[in-house]
Amino acid sequence: MSHLIIHVTVDDYAHWRSIFDESEDRRKGIGSESELIFRNPDNLNQLTILFKWENEEKARTFGENPKLVDAMCAAGATSPPEIRLLNLTKSKTM
Repeated sequence: MSHLIIHVTVDDYAHWRSIFDESEDRRKGIGSESELIFRNPDNLNQLTILFKWENEEKARTFGENPKLVDAMCAAGATSPPEIRLLNLTKSKTM
């Protein structure tokens, strides 16, 4: 199981979120299993998005696609997002 974590600041969360939600079917079609969106309580436009992917190859392909950065900037990111690939090594229910 692989994950992508993306840190990004947007200029208008509601606008960004509507565009993000519109692309859900496209993400699922290429292997995204789920996502969690976190907002910084001190600046609600600072976001951390954690995606779960079917496998590392699909996560890497999505995260390294230059169209992802273009799409996030078009949706209102104030700077290019920071994108990191993560592989789960051990999971324990809390």
